[in-house]
Amino acid sequence: MQSLDSLELAILTRLLNTGRYQRVYVKAIEFGVTDVEFARAVRYLSRRGLIDAIWQEHDSRHRVCRLFGRPCFDQCCGRITEHGLNEVMTG
Repeated sequence: MQSLDSLELAILTRLLNTGRYQRVYVKAIEFGVTDVEFARAVRYLSRRGLIDAIWQEHDSRHRVCRLFGRPCFDQCCGRITEHGLNEVMTG
């Protein structure tokens, strides 16, 4: 299994620190990254089943995302899943 990069781990840790069952808003600006990097990290974590996220779209669209037909998001509302909790605890 591929290890998590620092942004993915930071997002997971942020969700873990807010409580297991509580949904929380997480924004790209908290991590000092662009919306494109943030969207990539959250999509990856969600695809692996580590988090349960609901996207919150921002007003302006990034030109590159429009070009490739993928919307950009600068925040999401999410929580860590049981699988994500196990992943963090086992290292």
